[in-house]
Amino acid sequence: MLRPLVVLAVLWSLWLAAPAHAQEVDLLHAVAADLAVSSTYRNQRGQADALIDGDLETAWNSRTGELTTSWIEVRLPASAVVSSIAMTVGFTHVSERGTDLFPGNHRVRRVRVLHDGVLVGEHTLDVSSRALQSVPVRGGGGVYRVEIVETAPGSRSDWREVCVSELRVMGSDPGARAGQRVP
Repeated sequence: MLRPLVVLAVLWSLWLAAPAHAQEVDLLHAVAADLAVSSTYRNQRGQADALIDGDLETAWNSRTGELTTSWIEVRLPASAVVSSIAMTVGFTHVSERGTDLFPGNHRVRRVRVLHDGVLVGEHTLDVSSRALQSVPVRGGGGVYRVEIVETAPGSRSDWREVCVSELRVMGSDPGARAGQRVP
């Protein structure tokens, strides 16, 4: 039978030898990643960049009329570990003339998240919040798809696009270098 002090010494040495937990970062800016969207407003190619530019005053907008068929997809290296996906539910911009685009546009009420084609969860988001909202997702690298399942209509009936101002995929990777990459 081992003495308590020996057991403590063994546990202490194991704890000291254990690798430190990797720091959580936005994987989209820390590892080699790819980003794709279902469509863009008026086929404007650069709009997907607005999802990851760190600016809540810009947004990706889907094709007009493409509401509950819109999606955002991210491909991460196999070494990545994902802990959550954070996103805004709308276009958070207020124009210089004072036009608030957030209540005017459709806002994302519910999303479905798939990892390599397998459903990992459906989540309801707060359509009144302009802040990034975290969706808990646990998994390794691969392809993550955020599908828009439900939207809340905006006050402008002629604005029929899904808008997301920012997207982050939080997690860790042994080779991650925060802020060093752009998908």
